[in-house]
Amino acid sequence: MLPQTLLLWLTGLLLTTHAALHHPAPPTPSPPPATATPIYQFHGNNTWAENLAIRPSGDILVTRVDVPELWHIHPTTGTGNLLHRFPHATALMGITEISPDVFALAVGNATTTGHPVAGSWSIWTVDMNSRIPRIKELLAIPDAEWPNGVGRMDGLAGVILVADCVKGVVFKVDVGKRTYEVTLQDPTMAMENVIGINGVHGYEGHVYYSSTAKRTLYRIPVDHRVRATGPAETVLADTGVDDFAIAPDGTFYLMIHAGNQVLKLGRDNEVTVLVGHGNGTDVAGPTGGQVTRDGRVLYVSTCGACGGDSPWVEQGAEVLSVRLWG
Repeated sequence: MLPQTLLLWLTGLLLTTHAALHHPAPPTPSPPPATATPIYQFHGNNTWAENLAIRPSGDILVTRVDVPELWHIHPTTGTGNLLHRFPHATALMGITEISPDVFALAVGNATTTGHPVAGSWSIWTVDMNSRIPRIKELLAIPDAEWPNGVGRMDGLAGVILVADCVKGVVFKVDVGKRTYEVTLQDPTMAMENVIGINGVHGYEGHVYYSSTAKRTLYRIPVDHRVRATGPAETVLADTGVDDFAIAPDGTFYLMIHAGNQVLKLGRDNEVTVLVGHGNGTDVAGPTGGQVTRDGRVLYVSTCGACGGDSPWVEQGAEVLSVRLWG
């Protein structure tokens, strides 16, 4: 979710070679088949919406990395409000739903230009099933250096995946037992001169993850314990993917942060530009996304005017709506 060009203390890129599932031709940018519609914009050019999760009601929870705040966005009215400001922290990272209207998110200390504080990170839960949300710390992860993406394995209840972009590992968190362990570690996840693993989601017996350092989307086959049963495979190379979303039909939507666009990767392996383009402001620095349960809409979080990535952009972070069909 944090791009390499903003991390001034981390520079350079290096690609490695792995067994490729496919290497589609570079996507064509014209014409975009969809439109990104702003539904909420945060005040100030230095705001940063890091990630989001959709509630069963259709409302959206949004994490911010510029401040330790969780926001509640209402797409139908285009309004939003601060839900909670976390004490003793400076940033929120990934978020995912772990049971109906209950969410887990990573909370700790970092800035929009990097500088994470190892040992400061913990997983919190937000229960929206009552009039007053119940927000509490689930467990600390003192071994974590910089948790980034937070996801879950489909078909595996009570387990979340936490990608550490500095340590280069995936933590498995057992929500019920309140325990964690390193479950996956691979050279493709490692930090090089920039952060490594970024977004992470489990899908159809694989853990999919993006690497900022490799500019690539990978997957690893896993068993029911989320242990690797085979080598890492390249899904899509040289894209600059930040985070990504998986639709109910298996379509992947890739947030190309520095490219100011969202790519669509179909089950037929065709890659197209869904919305945005390099010099545009309609999708200014996409950081995360999620598709609604009915598959009709993709919601995207952005960092707006995120420094060196988009020097021509002067706008606050946004939550965007992209209608996919219907």
